[in-house]
Amino acid sequence: MQLLRDFLIDERSEILDNGIRLEALGDIDRLPALVRDPLDELRQVSSANSKMVLTLALSYGGRESIARAAKKAAADIAAGILRADDLDCDRLGSYLPTSHLPELDLLIRTSGEQRVSNFMLWEVAYAELMFVDALWPEFRREHLYACLDQFKTRERRFGLTSAQLADSSDV
Repeated sequence: MQLLRDFLIDERSEILDNGIRLEALGDIDRLPALVRDPLDELRQVSSANSKMVLTLALSYGGRESIARAAKKAAADIAAGILRADDLDCDRLGSYLPTSHLPELDLLIRTSGEQRVSNFMLWEVAYAELMFVDALWPEFRREHLYACLDQFKTRERRFGLTSAQLADSSDV
């Protein structure tokens, strides 16, 4: 937690000077005040910035995120705000805390592990996955560039076959 606090304090001017909006996902209320206070303050003062968005996942779990979205949708159904028949993937996705973010295109998993570890389970559905043997502290620019070079070669099909994708582009 001290490392996160140090980051929030040390990078504050960098974030503000570069027009970056800081956001956070997860159960932020569970964080200790030594982190939550500078996080809340930096999120507030950067909220109007629009050049880039930096989103930190803190005290975050993909299953928990989906469960909270389902509870919110169920509450809206019970309140008559939403009809159960209208609850589809897009509508449920709109209840997720990531609904305002762009679609996830690429997930890079460091440390050589080949699993997503309860991270963005809903959002990773059509993302390209890269697995890098380097631990996060050793992850460098060359690792990122290698992942991006590999990503450029991927055929993004979003659940379709190559033939279906070709047919849909003819329309």
